[in-house]
Amino acid sequence: MTSRMKGKAMVGLMAATLLAAAALIAAALGAGAAEPGRKTLTRGEDPVVILPANLKPIEGKKIKDLAVFRFNNGAFEPIPFQVDERGADGYFVYTSGPQAKPGAGDGEYKGKDELVFMAWDTGDQAPGKDFPCKPKEAAEVAVSDGSGTGWVYVVECHENPPRSSVDYVRQEADAAHDWVRTDRYHFAEAKGQSSFDRLCLRGASGKVGPNLIDRLKGRGKMTAIGGLVKIDAPESDVKGSLLAWIDGPVRVIHHMKGYLQFSIVKLNIGGESENLFYSNFFVTPIKFETPVSPNSVLSSFTMRYTIDWLKIMDGSRYYDPVNNKGVTLDGKMSADEKALNMQQSHEWWGISGPQGNFMVRMVLPAQWRKTIPLKTYYVDDLAALDPPESEPGQRCTGLMLDQMINVAAGSYSYRLYYMVPPAAVPGSAAAMNAIIDRPLKVTAKELD
Repeated sequence: MTSRMKGKAMVGLMAATLLAAAALIAAALGAGAAEPGRKTLTRGEDPVVILPANLKPIEGKKIKDLAVFRFNNGAFEPIPFQVDERGADGYFVYTSGPQAKPGAGDGEYKGKDELVFMAWDTGDQAPGKDFPCKPKEAAEVAVSDGSGTGWVYVVECHENPPRSSVDYVRQEADAAHDWVRTDRYHFAEAKGQSSFDRLCLRGASGKVGPNLIDRLKGRGKMTAIGGLVKIDAPESDVKGSLLAWIDGPVRVIHHMKGYLQFSIVKLNIGGESENLFYSNFFVTPIKFETPVSPNSVLSSFTMRYTIDWLKIMDGSRYYDPVNNKGVTLDGKMSADEKALNMQQSHEWWGISGPQGNFMVRMVLPAQWRKTIPLKTYYVDDLAALDPPESEPGQRCTGLMLDQMINVAAGSYSYRLYYMVPPAAVPGSAAAMNAIIDRPLKVTAKELD
């Protein structure tokens, strides 16, 4: 080979080497640049609530200028969301109702204000930021359960922020009741009362059907002086009023006032509360105050929270984590119903049938969990009268707070979650309990 040919071969080899090196560098750089992710989050039943401190790029922005988008099928689209402001008193700033104070907010997303949307409305990670409005500031929000992730984009728009037309939950009223309506349930409390007596569920037809309950029965039973004094306190003794409300596309919030007072034993149950209604569940906090331990004045004290179902619920199946084989409501106690484990403590129960699916979870104060058993209350017997009630007898399913005399003096708050899962219980119980037990994690980053 001539020296000229050797030179050409050397040049060619060097060129090939440089090209290969360039390819390796490009591959390395490409490996470091993450591709936009596809949504892998499978949980959808959770509301996602974000405080301003966890959404720094948007903190302090005017609420009216905000929009929330997901990236779906290659394009941005607005999703339902709302921002609920909190006032200096710690309560939400209510926009409707007899004691509403819509002017108490400053219209800015800051402090303890809450931005909320539903996990099922998350989408893919976007490759760019071609939003349907001209952004001033924008944040990418990742929502994760540890194994899957979905994304939304919270944007401060220069003008005309796009809004979704979807409204998941609605506040309504008639002459006798205050209603909350969603595509899964209709709920109502009689005016002047703090317990509900209307509950309609989405049934096998796919539509919300008729009322299924006689009433919620939240009842206390106390004895004192060795049983000589007996006090029964039905929920009808709890008088209350709806002070104000917020009606947003993702949730309705009720500011309620209700009290049940026992001056003889110095117990107060109730007070002011903020009840949250989402499209798939609602939650009611309950306050309990006692200046002395009940065991200093009582010989026994129990409380029960049950739903008394109407005859239309016959044929539905009851389940709880202790009695997971289920029993059937029909107005008379069968051998299987009589054999239910009524003593082992647990926190939830559910019922399913063509009439719909329903589940209740009680979350007790940490101080009570070792000393106050939560037991099954189950009576399916139309001969077992339990007044006041509109339909005689009991188809009662629920939970009993036993040994309440062991409560130490103090002020407490516990919560009742009333859930309407998308599928039958017990199969859907894990997903609904995860809302409480395994909250979704949220991380946000500013988009340049």
